[in-house]
Amino acid sequence: MDIIKVAAYCRVSTNSKDQTNSFENQHDYFLDRSNKMTNEELVEIYADKGISGTSLKKRDEFKRMIYDAGINEYKGNKKFTYEIDPSRKPKFNKIYVRNTSRFARDAAIIEILRELLKNNVLVHFLDIDLIYDSIEKEFTLNLFLNFSQQESVDKSKKVRDGNEVSANKGIIRVGGKGIFGYDYHPITKTLTVNEEEAIVVKKVFELYLNGYGIRRILNYLQENGYRPKHGGERFAINMIKRILTNEKYFGCNVRNKYDSGTVFNKKSYAHVKPEDEWKVFEDVVPAIITKETFEQARKLKQGKLHHELQRGIYKGISEYAGLIICGKCGKPYTRNIDRGRIFYNCSIKKSKGTNECDNINVNLSLIEEALDIILKKGVKESFEKYKSIMIDILKYRIRDELTKRIDQDTTKEVDILKQKYDNFIQQKNRVADLYISGDFDKAYLDNKANELNIEISALESRIKELSKNNDEILDEISQFDRVIQEIHDINIEEVKNREHLVNLLKIIVERHPKNEKRPILKIMYKFDEPIKRIAEKYNILEGINYMTTHF
Repeated sequence: MDIIKVAAYCRVSTNSKDQTNSFENQHDYFLDRSNKMTNEELVEIYADKGISGTSLKKRDEFKRMIYDAGINEYKGNKKFTYEIDPSRKPKFNKIYVRNTSRFARDAAIIEILRELLKNNVLVHFLDIDLIYDSIEKEFTLNLFLNFSQQESVDKSKKVRDGNEVSANKGIIRVGGKGIFGYDYHPITKTLTVNEEEAIVVKKVFELYLNGYGIRRILNYLQENGYRPKHGGERFAINMIKRILTNEKYFGCNVRNKYDSGTVFNKKSYAHVKPEDEWKVFEDVVPAIITKETFEQARKLKQGKLHHELQRGIYKGISEYAGLIICGKCGKPYTRNIDRGRIFYNCSIKKSKGTNECDNINVNLSLIEEALDIILKKGVKESFEKYKSIMIDILKYRIRDELTKRIDQDTTKEVDILKQKYDNFIQQKNRVADLYISGDFDKAYLDNKANELNIEISALESRIKELSKNNDEILDEISQFDRVIQEIHDINIEEVKNREHLVNLLKIIVERHPKNEKRPILKIMYKFDEPIKRIAEKYNILEGINYMTTHF
C-alpha cells in the first residue's frame, strides 16, 4: 500500500485565550486524524497564531508550507506571484485544512492553489469536503472563499460603525499598552495622571520647545534614567513623536482622527483625517500640560518656528538610529561602542551573525564626515542639480524615445523579440529537465535558470512596451509630464546643521568593490518619491538618485 505524505494547516486570528484554545484544538484534531489514517504519513503541521486570514503578508507558517510544497514566492511591484521551483520536490502531496476560512479569506489564493495543483499537491478543505484536484473545482471554491471574505468585510464594518458611535459619545480609548503619563481604568473608561510618568511628559515638551530634536531628547531621557512604561532600555522615536502629538496631554479627547482603511484595503499606516472630521471633546481628561504648550510644540513640528530656532545650531548629535540602512539585506544599522570607538553595524549581522549578513561596519566619524561634506557643498544647491539631471533624463532620454514610437510600426521588432522569448523559454524547460534528471551540477543549473529568468523578464517588459498603441503611448507621455511637474515642484530650504540634515536623508552602506575593508556610503533623499517612482519603473535608479555616492 502506497503511503501518501500529507501536511496540515491551521490558523487563528488573535492571541486571546479563547483563540489559543481554538489553535490547540485544530492542532490536536490533525494529530488525532493522522493516527487513524493507515495510508497517510503526517509530515508536518503548519500553524499561524494571532494572524488575520485577510492577507498573506505576515503568515510566515503559510509561506513556509508553500515553500515546502515546491513553490517559490516572488515579490513584484504591486503583488506577489508564485511559481513552481523545478529544483525542489514537494515534501508532501496533500494539505489538509479543517475550515475554508482558516486557509484564507482572500479570493486571490486561487493562484497559489493552481501552482500547487501543477506540482501535484492537492488541498483538501474538510469543512466542505472539497479536494482541489481540478480547476473545474474553482467555481465552487470561489463561492466559499467569497463568503468568507464578505464575512470579514461585514465584521470590519460593524467594528467601524461601533467606533463611530463611541467616538460620537467621546468614550476614551487606549491601545493595549495604555498611554504613557496616565493610568487607564477600563471599567469606568477614564484616565488618571501617573505622576511619575507625567514628569517625563512635561520634560519631553520642555526639551522640544528649547530646541532639542527627537534623538537628542531620547539621549537625554536615557542618560537621566528615564524608562518606558513597560520596561526596555530607552524610549523609541515613535513614542516621543506620539507624546508630542497626543491632545490628551492638555485634557482633550480626540476621536475619529485616524483612518487605517478597511479590512481588505488596509493602509500601510494610519492616515490622519482632515480636522473637520475629528470628534473633539475638551476638558474630559486630566491635563498634564497646558493647551498653549501643546500648540507651541505642534507649530514647531510643522516647521513654522523650527527653522528659526534651529538655524546655525549644532547640538552634538551622534545618534542616527533608523537612518542607516544595510545595502545588502535592507535592515537598519544599530549603534555600538568598542573601547570608546562608536560605530554602526547591520542589525541582522549583530543578532544572527555573519552567515545571515556580512556587510561592513561603519564608524561614526565617517558618517559625520560625509554629512559635513554635504553641508559644505550646500544641500539646496545639490538637490537643485539633482532635480535638473533627473528632469533632463526624463525629457530627453525616455520621453523623446516614447514620442518617436508614435505611428511607428514595431511589428518586426516585436516578432524578433518574441522569437528570442520562445527560445529562452525552451532553454528554461531544458534546464528544468536536466535538473530533474540529476545528471548535471545543480548549482550550475540554478545559476543558468536565474540568468534565463532575468532575460525572460527583460524581454517581457520590452515586448509589452513596443506593443503599445498610439493612445497608450500618448497616455504614458501625459503621465511623464505630470511626474516632471511633480519633480519640478519639490523644493527644500537650505540646511545649516547635521540634526536638520539627517531628517532629510537616509544612508545606504555597501562594501567598496575594490577594497573589502572600506565602506561606501550612499546618501539618498527621503522625500523625492516622484523621482524614485519613475526611475525605478524605467531602471534608471543606479548612479542617479544619490546625492553623492562615495565616502
